[in-house]
Amino acid sequence: MQTQTFGSKLLKVVGILLIVFGSIGLVGAIVTIGGIALLISLGYNGTLLYVAAGISIISAIVNFVAGIIGVTSWNKPEKSKTCMILGILMIVCQVAALISNIVSKQSAGTVIFSTIIGLVLPVLYIMGAKQLEQMK
Repeated sequence: MQTQTFGSKLLKVVGILLIVFGSIGLVGAIVTIGGIALLISLGYNGTLLYVAAGISIISAIVNFVAGIIGVTSWNKPEKSKTCMILGILMIVCQVAALISNIVSKQSAGTVIFSTIIGLVLPVLYIMGAKQLEQMK
């Protein structure tokens, strides 16, 4: 007899990855702010850099929180809507990062590559949230 697994293992696995990458992103963004402060002390105008760092911090926090909620809610169908909203929010953060990269005149290859990579986990997270929703 086969037992049905209750929960979305995809959501749990992606949640763990988001916690890891969100933590790394947060540390990286904080280090970047220190580097920007150094550039400003040397006379460089860092306004656009601060905006990019702010987007990075917000994105890292959203990823981290979404990861925690994904890991703690992977078997709670009533949390599927919350996970869906967080997945969409992660995509919005990625679009903001894309705009920031375009404005800062990053190379097209870098922008395309980072956008594709940055969208993989949010899309998988949303797929996991949909799996969870189907279990209601």
